[in-house]
Amino acid sequence: HGITTAKRAYDPDAAAALWKRLADEPAPVRRQRHVEPSDVTVCIAHHNHGRYLPELLDSLAAQTASGFHVIVVDDGSNDEASLAALLEMERAHGSRTGWRFLRKAHGGIGEARNFAVARSDSRYLVFLDADNVASPTMIETMVAAMRVAEADCLTCYFEGFREDEVGKHQPVYRYLPMGGCLEAGLFVNVFGDANCIIDREAFQAVGGFSTVPGTS
Repeated sequence: HGITTAKRAYDPDAAAALWKRLADEPAPVRRQRHVEPSDVTVCIAHHNHGRYLPELLDSLAAQTASGFHVIVVDDGSNDEASLAALLEMERAHGSRTGWRFLRKAHGGIGEARNFAVARSDSRYLVFLDADNVASPTMIETMVAAMRVAEADCLTCYFEGFREDEVGKHQPVYRYLPMGGCLEAGLFVNVFGDANCIIDREAFQAVGGFSTVPGTS
């Protein structure tokens, strides 16, 4: 009917030549950053979470990496059981090199995290909530990732869990933050948990955590 055949845009020979040319190019050389666990401070905000705090601190004590610092900030807890658990944990871990237990009036989780940062001097900061449990290789993996990544901040996947009758963890779901699409973040969490590692300069550049009551 007078209609000519459309010429396809894809040329297999040209594509093959392009891939070959790309493969022949030398790989870019990346200079790894020098990041050691001793460059890291773990910042923990605690408020009436004494039920969970012991397991969190035990998981940090059992890390495959060593030499990192830990700052636990009690944000004005008023629950007797939580205060007792905090005191017990301070007795158990307070003598560890680089571990500190601090107390302040209640001001919210963002203020407590910023309080911890202001009392550390490490280049890299790791944040954990008091009801988190760290996997044994968490610090080691985060440090290794920051060595090779060009990012200022890295987060990780996490598992939600519940405890069964004998106190063992039963995973309920696993969440892998997708990142990148900031617009989607208006409707769903694409950024992950607060559990992350961030360069101090980047943390300070964004002004730290919000201290608006009721936000985290």
